[in-house]
Amino acid sequence: MPTSTKPQAKRSAAGKASSGKAASRRTKAPSTSAGTAGFFRYLRAHRIGRVLLAILVAGLLIGFDFLISLNRFDRFFLFLGIELLILVLIGWIRFVVKGRIEPKE
Repeated sequence: MPTSTKPQAKRSAAGKASSGKAASRRTKAPSTSAGTAGFFRYLRAHRIGRVLLAILVAGLLIGFDFLISLNRFDRFFLFLGIELLILVLIGWIRFVVKGRIEPKE
């Protein structure tokens, strides 16, 4: 029993057109990632939030270093020292770049 592919193509094109109209009428609910981004934006806007985020990031970083070092303290302190050097370099570069940018009057 031979089947024709043309009627199926017409149905799928019609289905796409009707589903496109229905999708444009619906309103999408805010995604959870937008809510999370708003929460972090709110935390960064306040001083205590920035302190809490810094403590959270530092704790995660130290925990990750400890996990990678496999309870070898010499390796742990080596990783931590390298990360602190990178942090100091990034902070110094940001300071120099911001110092060169003159505010427009």
